[in-house]
Amino acid sequence: MDQFERHTEKTDGRIIFQDTPTKKLLDQLKAMLLQEPGGPVDALLGFTNTMLKEERDVKINSFALRNDRLEIARDLRIEIIEDAMRAFIAGE
Repeated sequence: MDQFERHTEKTDGRIIFQDTPTKKLLDQLKAMLLQEPGGPVDALLGFTNTMLKEERDVKINSFALRNDRLEIARDLRIEIIEDAMRAFIAGE
């Protein structure tokens, strides 16, 4: 029995953990990891425009407008994620 199970028994049913199959959780995780991220610079500029419309004083550090994100090809990302998931399943 895992440590958390011993504690949940003491709650008299007030805490219930979902029993979601590992495959379903891994599929959801993979979908999240493969989403294309939004641009942080675009988010900053959008926020800045909102503040300017409210006539607020806005100053942006020039380093905040850099986007040095490492681009990894989708196929490689899929391979990395699937390798990690296989290793996780093998270790269960």
